[in-house]
Amino acid sequence: MIQIGQLARLLGITTRTLRHYDAIGLFPPARVRADTSYRYYSAEQIAPLQRILHLRRLAVPLEQIQALRKAGTLDDAQQFADFLREHRSQLVKELAERSRLLDELDQYISLIEKGNAMLKDPAIVDLPAFDVTGLSHICTDASPIPALWDTFNQRCCVESGLQDLPAYYGVCIRIDADRFHYFAGGHTPAGASVPDGMTRTTVPAQRYARFTHVGPLSGFTDTLGEIWQNLESRWKLTPTYGPDLERYDERFAHDDPKSEVDIYIPITA
Repeated sequence: MIQIGQLARLLGITTRTLRHYDAIGLFPPARVRADTSYRYYSAEQIAPLQRILHLRRLAVPLEQIQALRKAGTLDDAQQFADFLREHRSQLVKELAERSRLLDELDQYISLIEKGNAMLKDPAIVDLPAFDVTGLSHICTDASPIPALWDTFNQRCCVESGLQDLPAYYGVCIRIDADRFHYFAGGHTPAGASVPDGMTRTTVPAQRYARFTHVGPLSGFTDTLGEIWQNLESRWKLTPTYGPDLERYDERFAHDDPKSEVDIYIPITA
């Protein structure tokens, strides 16, 4: 039999850890001396304890390890390997999310440090009326918009008339203080047919201040905030009622730091 102190030294842990594992029912000793309450472990217990310790180093919660032990997973090599593969897949997802958060944090730090200098002065442009064909949704916030674009992009793969257009637009039309109508679609010629399940909206002729968001799409809302914060104070421009536009063309590359999206804010003539 192996004394608790010997087992702790052998596996590089503390006797306190072994006592805790015993107290919660995760890893009881093989024998406890009645007169001294001293714990003893068998040689056969080393392998399952090693697995428990490996799982703890892999950040698996004790509650989950207890469930695995009760289910016999730790004692079956194939089941244990299957669990480790599942855990690996979860870690990959978490790492990807952490990486995304780090990228977003870097962008935010850059925004804070550079402030308004990141955003170039707008171009003032007069756009003629044009049609956008695609999908629409009445929104109270921006959360439905990514899914709307995903659905539209899938439809574009099967609708020949919407493939390889020169530009695609997000068209935002305010309804009232709480709602707005958002269109995700392609710039289509006047009179072009509308695919089943899609809709067409006509963007009226309008004068716009055109800005360009540079960088991953995750920083898009920060650019919008900068625009509206400085539209009147810095650029002395007066917004007016009309559709806000996002224009996506060959420069757009989603998460690429060099990706560009044009933003059009309607202004008074």
